[in-house]
Amino acid sequence: AGCNTISACNVFIGFEAGHCMCNGNSNIALGKSALCGSSTVANNTGKYNISFGPSSGKSVTSGQYNLFFGNFAGGNVTSGACNVYLGRGAGGATGSGGTGNSNIAIGCYTGGALSSGAYNVMFGRGAGCCINTGASNVIIGYDSGKCLCNGNTNVAIGLNALKGSGTVASNTAQNNIAVGKEAGADVTSGKCNVFLGLYAGHAISEGNCNIAVGTNAGIGVTTGSDNIFMGANSGQKTTTGLNNIIMGTNAGLEQI
Repeated sequence: AGCNTISACNVFIGFEAGHCMCNGNSNIALGKSALCGSSTVANNTGKYNISFGPSSGKSVTSGQYNLFFGNFAGGNVTSGACNVYLGRGAGGATGSGGTGNSNIAIGCYTGGALSSGAYNVMFGRGAGCCINTGASNVIIGYDSGKCLCNGNTNVAIGLNALKGSGTVASNTAQNNIAVGKEAGADVTSGKCNVFLGLYAGHAISEGNCNIAVGTNAGIGVTTGSDNIFMGANSGQKTTTGLNNIIMGTNAGLEQI
């Protein structure tokens, strides 16, 4: 542990913990390869980091004020600062060159692909696990916002809410709010939508400025925009329609 030369006020415990942290100061690392640093030791100037768990914060170079807790938590963070990653593989374990700042990721593999994404808050196993450069998202729930690779300023709360397409690079959604199990689950590039309720707006992919409130509200819409659906099962048959207002339980069961 701690094969460093001129660093000061560090605590490194474990095989190769802080091994290359040449110029880093005031760090705490516990676990095999925790805060190990780059093999280019002169680049390792990180300070005020706390890293608990094997390979947690393993790649930190100039990063500072980070908290990593869990096996490989923040494992690929390099210069990122002021991040809190708690859980196995949380916060940039599978990404590369972690430079994002001020993220909070709590849960197994939560925010696991973060690179330059910043100001994200993610809670729950797999929440936002494919977010790469996306920023300012609030993601809460198992696999919610899972594939929002480059999406920004979204709010997803609930199982698979705003999950996105399996082709993660296609997911650039912005300014959406989805609350409820699988609400807005298929959104890819859609913007400025509000989905509230179980499966609300489930199939919308590219549609913009839709409001769906209620269980299964607007569930059939794919690319339609500027629609308002209020009530359980409202607008179920609407697919690509525009500028509709459909209100009431089971309203609009004919295709539009």
